[in-house]
Amino acid sequence: MGIAIQNPVGVILKPIMPPGRDRVMSQTEELRLLEEIPPIVRRNSLMQPLVILALETEIRRGEMLGMRWKHV
Repeated sequence: MGIAIQNPVGVILKPIMPPGRDRVMSQTEELRLLEEIPPIVRRNSLMQPLVILALETEIRRGEMLGMRWKHV
């Protein structure tokens, strides 16, 4: 036989992970959101396309702001 050695990693407890988000906007909520941000020429003409991108891809704000054409 050999020497019986306990695995030292076996006594380490995994950290408790917070529950993730699982809420999804309903189609009605998405439509209401898009209605509230109509494209206005000089003020927020890019807001609606950005919100649509975020809704369709579930991309985070930081990821969206870090996007460059070379990533497309």
